[in-house]
Amino acid sequence: MQPSCKPGQKPSSALVWARLPRTGLGNTLFVWAQALVFARLKGLPLVTSGWGQLHIGPILRRERHRRYYGHYFTSLDAIPIQRILLSLLSHQRVYEPDIQKASEYPNDNHLYIFSSIPHWRDLFGQIRDQRELVRTSLRQMMRAHLHEQLARLERPWIGVHIRMGDFRPLQPGEDFAKVGAVRTPLSYFSQLIVGIRSIHGADLPATIF
Repeated sequence: MQPSCKPGQKPSSALVWARLPRTGLGNTLFVWAQALVFARLKGLPLVTSGWGQLHIGPILRRERHRRYYGHYFTSLDAIPIQRILLSLLSHQRVYEPDIQKASEYPNDNHLYIFSSIPHWRDLFGQIRDQRELVRTSLRQMMRAHLHEQLARLERPWIGVHIRMGDFRPLQPGEDFAKVGAVRTPLSYFSQLIVGIRSIHGADLPATIF
């Protein structure tokens, strides 16, 4: 899908680039979502790179999943390679532009680059109000075999992903809010499940990954 311009309006030469970091899929999607929201607010096409990069850690640890996502997604915007190269070679680069001030940035001769994971204190900060756009766009760029797999799965009421493999346990006396690269305490997840069930008013089933 190529963003369009108004009749009689000169097409913009600017681009938005989601330069995905070498992280897990969740953190990668945060970078992509920020770039997507900024691009759509500006009416600019979005270039995404990094889905197909290899992760050495899972290979060395002999994990079953290699965290290779090149076969998961397709491009949302059809952009000629000449335009991409022109932007990379000649456009002024703006790193991590403020999404809330998108209208203040020029639409010509600029390359807007998103590559940093938002701070964990407010991961959804600048994209929270664009939830439906992100959700719809994510489904649009998913390849057919993923849609087929999802259609065959039983839909969980509560889905919880607990990351444990590459983080150390929280030590006695440590404050989880003040240390990094540690496992989130299991009590955090259990409290969330209880809270969701309380809000819904029913004992909803939970699927834990």
